[in-house]
Amino acid sequence: MQSNSVMVLVLNNTLYVNLGKIIKRGNLIIHDASGKTIFKEQIEETNYEVIKLDQPQGKYWITIDSENDLTKKTFHLK
Repeated sequence: MQSNSVMVLVLNNTLYVNLGKIIKRGNLIIHDASGKTIFKEQIEETNYEVIKLDQPQGKYWITIDSENDLTKKTFHLK
């Protein structure tokens, strides 16, 4: 499995995710610091996602998995 470069921008509790390439089919999952899933969505034929998060400040992990890639990225809500 390969890892893909992902860019994450957080602005006013909106998460902008550039997946780096088109994901044909996969999952985008966000966990908080305790490991609790706060967001999960299937993604298909896309290279970006815009997600509105109503979460407290803190550290979160975003995981993108698809047939060929597994990518994990950390981001903070301030």
